[in-house]
Amino acid sequence: MTHEKKTVKVSLLRTGAKYFCRNRLRFRLVPGVQSREEGQSLVLMALALVALLGMTALAIDGGMAFVQRAKAQNAADASAIAGARQLALGGTDSEIAGAISEYAISRNGASLFTAAYYPGGSQVGGGTVPGNSTGVNVVTRITFSTYFAGILGHPQMTVSAKASAATGSVLEPGPSTQPLATECTQPNLDQCGFEIGQSYDMWVGGGPGNFGWLSWSGANNAPYVEQELTPGNQPDYVDPHSICPELAIGCWVQGLPGVTNSSGNRSQLDNWIALGQLGTPMIVVIYDSSEGSGS
Repeated sequence: MTHEKKTVKVSLLRTGAKYFCRNRLRFRLVPGVQSREEGQSLVLMALALVALLGMTALAIDGGMAFVQRAKAQNAADASAIAGARQLALGGTDSEIAGAISEYAISRNGASLFTAAYYPGGSQVGGGTVPGNSTGVNVVTRITFSTYFAGILGHPQMTVSAKASAATGSVLEPGPSTQPLATECTQPNLDQCGFEIGQSYDMWVGGGPGNFGWLSWSGANNAPYVEQELTPGNQPDYVDPHSICPELAIGCWVQGLPGVTNSSGNRSQLDNWIALGQLGTPMIVVIYDSSEGSGS
């Protein structure tokens, strides 16, 4: 039996050998015949480059968006508090809008903001302050240029943040309300010179024998005041005129004769100084009239 030789043209990428024989078939490389797979590597590289740019944009521009989002939130928080403070101080619509703009744009770098009173949703800056307004809602936005996302058609990104702040009177003593008081006889608190960041001397008395110390229940001994100064203590309010069941605007509070200056009280005040440095507020009474003497 004889075996017939067969010569077949093939397309190969490598040309290290002229002949390759397998299963009694001889293959011969023919010059000039190109592989159909040439050029596929360029397509794969292009696709890989697009994916790489996408991942790079996600990492760098996404990280930048996270930073800008935190910045927008700081702007929203600060401007909402500033607007609510102006509302509490009886500010006009333009003063409230100016305070929000200062803390949103000038101080914290927001690109723009929108603000509205609540309840109701009337726009801040519209000219009037609604009579039932108790706070403001603020939305801040920051637009920033991207790095790699611009190659993919997104040269800029915008982030936004929301914040709300309300104002209102303390209706009853809470755990942070302390037996200290200072006087303000003006219609608005800002007319008495109260400003955030200022230091104030509480040594102000309403009538002879009073120097700014209070007694919720009428007790006038140092251990009682030490207890009332303890952070988290709930005041035991007793109205000296038997009108108010709980402390509220317009109610009376008994004064504490003389000056309570025990070591325990000084220690409690030191505790409040430390808490204040950590950001915990101390609430004190502001009064506009007094009567009697002593207590």
